[in-house]
Amino acid sequence: MFTSLKRVTYQVADIDKARRWYGEMLNIEPVLDAPFIVMFAIGDAILTLVPGAGPPPKGDERTVATWGVEDRHPRVAA
Repeated sequence: MFTSLKRVTYQVADIDKARRWYGEMLNIEPVLDAPFIVMFAIGDAILTLVPGAGPPPKGDERTVATWGVEDRHPRVAA
């Protein structure tokens, strides 16, 4: 059973521009601000921005969601 959304990771074309945009939209500062990763804490979840490599992905290939679960072992075995 899912318990909560833990992290969403976006690949972005311009990490500096994305950091400014998300910082302004969320009205918060990053909890980690490095050249190759920027992280914002939003409640119990983390929004992670990483630079995309190569041409922009098609569709939702640039987004990864990480969920918390009660017990990962039965989920992995299924």
